[in-house]
Amino acid sequence: MTLDIDITARQLAFVRAKAFEVLFGGAAGGGKSYGQLIDALLYALRYPGSKQLILRRTYPDLERSLILE
Repeated sequence: MTLDIDITARQLAFVRAKAFEVLFGGAAGGGKSYGQLIDALLYALRYPGSKQLILRRTYPDLERSLILE
């Protein structure tokens, strides 16, 4: 399977990291949430039947950052 996803170099380093815990920080709008979303997608594809959970402090925060209309 081939995925055509545009990600930044920092996001690519994040999803390729082999460590159990990876710190990914920065200012608002830096792509942290999107990087985590892509990482969860790739994990789900790699491990069928696995479950992913992405949380924000409030649902409106989740809508603003990750849910496309």
